[in-house]
Amino acid sequence: MTKEKQKQVSGLKHLPPNVQLFLDHLIVGLDCFDLDFYAYKPLEVQHDTYGTGVTFSQLYSAHKTSAEHNVVISNGALHLTGGGTMPFSNEQPPLKVMLLLLSAMVTQVPLEMEPCPKCSEDA
Repeated sequence: MTKEKQKQVSGLKHLPPNVQLFLDHLIVGLDCFDLDFYAYKPLEVQHDTYGTGVTFSQLYSAHKTSAEHNVVISNGALHLTGGGTMPFSNEQPPLKVMLLLLSAMVTQVPLEMEPCPKCSEDA
């Protein structure tokens, strides 16, 4: 990673540890495919329940429907636009989830998941 990109990464300040770890590795992974993370329009966000995180598109900015496929990375999970959540755990650590998202971003096939019926009832 170039020094310029390292400065950009540090531009997102005060991120929780799992969010920072996820982004650091995602940025390096995208860089391996000559893709720029900042072309996915990342924004730092604050949520009442999930805390500080980062939202960005799964599709490269030139794609017409990129806003429809945003994700949010919080300290505890990857949150998909349709309401699906991939929580971080010992069995599903942030880096494993990051690899799944990286493959979706590189292939331009966004992750989509409908919430389970029980989760829909709870919402």
